[in-house]
Amino acid sequence: MRVVPGWALASAVAAPILLVGGWTLGAARQPGGFDQVAGTISALAAVGAADRWIMTLGLAGLGLCHCVTAAGLRPLAPAGRALLALGGVGTLVVAAFPLPAGDGGSVPHTLAAAVAFGALALWPATGG
Repeated sequence: MRVVPGWALASAVAAPILLVGGWTLGAARQPGGFDQVAGTISALAAVGAADRWIMTLGLAGLGLCHCVTAAGLRPLAPAGRALLALGGVGTLVVAAFPLPAGDGGSVPHTLAAAVAFGALALWPATGG
């Protein structure tokens, strides 16, 4: 029987809590409200957003959780674990390169988000 360590399970449980908690609290702290349908979580961490540290911390914690979980899922295929870790690193880079103030874009942020989304979408298919 292959066993996953408790710390890996704890990080897997913490990941969605950090994501949902970060965007819920971050959205609640925006003056005038936040449209969670039209807005993005990146906007909650953008330069100039009210209390942007909340979503930034949520994203950084989420990325770390993905990396820790990948390290602990030793029974899974290395390719799946590598993609989960890549998704975590991509999420950390998203947190490190916030969107600029206003409606501007950021190439590093966008590339990191694309890598993170892609890796996180694919890892379950290769993790067997």
